[in-house]
Amino acid sequence: MRVLFALAFFIGVCYGVTLKDNRYEGIYVAVHDLVTEDQSLIDRIKDIFTAASRLLFRATEQRVYFGEINIVVPRSWTPQRDAQPVQQSERGYFKIEDGQLITPRTFGNDICGQGGTYTYLPLSFVKNTSRTDFGKHENVLVHEWAQLRWGVFSEYGTDEEAKGHFYQAGGKWKPTSCSENVQGRVGFGSNCKASSWCDTNDSTRRIHPGCQFCPDLTQSVAGASIMDNQFVDQLDLFCDDSEDTPAAKRLNRLATNKQNLYCDHKSVWAVMREHSDFTGVHSERLPIDTDTTPVFTILQETKSRKVFVLDKSGSMELDTPMRIVRLHETGKYIIESEEGICADSYLGIVWFDSSASVKKAITKVDSEATRAALVDALPAIPNGGTCIGCGLKLAIDEIIKTFPRPQNILRLFLCLLAKRGRTI
Repeated sequence: MRVLFALAFFIGVCYGVTLKDNRYEGIYVAVHDLVTEDQSLIDRIKDIFTAASRLLFRATEQRVYFGEINIVVPRSWTPQRDAQPVQQSERGYFKIEDGQLITPRTFGNDICGQGGTYTYLPLSFVKNTSRTDFGKHENVLVHEWAQLRWGVFSEYGTDEEAKGHFYQAGGKWKPTSCSENVQGRVGFGSNCKASSWCDTNDSTRRIHPGCQFCPDLTQSVAGASIMDNQFVDQLDLFCDDSEDTPAAKRLNRLATNKQNLYCDHKSVWAVMREHSDFTGVHSERLPIDTDTTPVFTILQETKSRKVFVLDKSGSMELDTPMRIVRLHETGKYIIESEEGICADSYLGIVWFDSSASVKKAITKVDSEATRAALVDALPAIPNGGTCIGCGLKLAIDEIIKTFPRPQNILRLFLCLLAKRGRTI
């Protein structure tokens, strides 16, 4: 069972987002299966991520930007010219859906510095060619990327997480923002209508929960945090807490926001500087004229194409029940299950001991009889030495022979070389 998922392990490692020469590579922007085919959507994705890459470069003080972005379109769309196949399980990071949620949002980020699982982008947001209700597309994307990648949080007040949109300081109610120099007005409701309930000078009573802070869309002092109100164009930097930080981007430690609450009053930059993206060679600034335009690759979903690489060596005789028995039972369960191997996907089986052999060529799983034949190809008797590399090489040869996609195979092969010292 330890080798049953060997290829899946290596592929998972390879398909993660990496930072190379200050460029993020391996980012996936996946279009949901139920999104109606629209070729113009691909151009919109390219436009907004190109703009976001420029802003990301500026907001990180010329340190990082989007270098490689893979756009994944559903298999239900017309086959895309020159598109590379990709399995649904290889999706990640940004997902475009036409769902009930209309607000861009990052999921899975609840621990400071650990990042999130993926970012949801509403279809309406992506297709909007003008300014959105949430601000410019690039501001929103950088705001969400900071949460997704570095594990920082928003700096505006929220009733649920940070106990209100205001805090007391100096005998007044002050609006939650970062920095304190963000300009705007206080009033009732989302439009900040003037109301006596929202008197910030009266600290003797609790300010009404319906009162809010509406930042000015144009700020006389440019620069404050994009983690605050990202719909204000001039809020396009990240707050810091170092001694030489200018007032416009200085952390507001008193603000009742998620960043202070979850990160123990550390600034966004303080969290970022602890991330590997900003250590070592990546801590140096790049030239201001660096070309930050991403390279886009179009991928199209396909049914899964797998080769199980199974260990039948003598070591599989160990334990009770024997490892080979557990491997057989696990393989049988996966093959017979629609959740494990979906209909019309492809599967092959390779065994290895001191050498390797193909026990079932890559086959389309289109019937119960095919599934039964694949189960029959699972090993049951352990014997021989252990040559994992032999099995992996033979599996790659089978994939190349059946699905000649040099780019994908080269990527997997290079990953295997990079990880060849890892014990499975």
